[in-house]
Amino acid sequence: MRLGFYAYLLLSGFLPINFILLAKSIEQKQYLAAWCMLILVNLGMFATVRVVSILRTREKADSFIIKSSTPIDESILVYVVTYIPLLLGVDFTKTSGVVSLVIFYIVMAVVFVRSKTLFVNPIFMVMGWRFFDAKIESEGEEISVLLIAKRPKLKDGVNYRLRRITNLQTFIAV
Repeated sequence: MRLGFYAYLLLSGFLPINFILLAKSIEQKQYLAAWCMLILVNLGMFATVRVVSILRTREKADSFIIKSSTPIDESILVYVVTYIPLLLGVDFTKTSGVVSLVIFYIVMAVVFVRSKTLFVNPIFMVMGWRFFDAKIESEGEEISVLLIAKRPKLKDGVNYRLRRITNLQTFIAV
């Protein structure tokens, strides 16, 4: 599930900007670009629904002590937002505009994957999901995990019921 879950996160993370670019391509009467954006919007919506369904499954949760946790979603979202004005200037009537957009998507996807920030997603932030870099105690060892919770803050030293959602260190607080 790891690869699928992270691919869904990546696709859903681009959903808001794809909606904006869809509207822009229609405004510029660039219907081929509009069809491409419509496909990306539909993929993003499917991915968003899929991530939400994964997060809401009721599989077995185990008890873990959170040693430390730091919210990591807001600081990275600020970085991504700085690109929005540049994208609003994309001109679909010129090849350079389309090439620039493709380069943007490739660079951002590589940055998200390599920096392990696929969770930067304004949709999930609006829905109340927060992402934390956390250390939990597991079988007497302290391990670093990505923790997803519908809480604004987690208390260190407290026992939480966590459910693993990928075969790596990604958990959700239930």
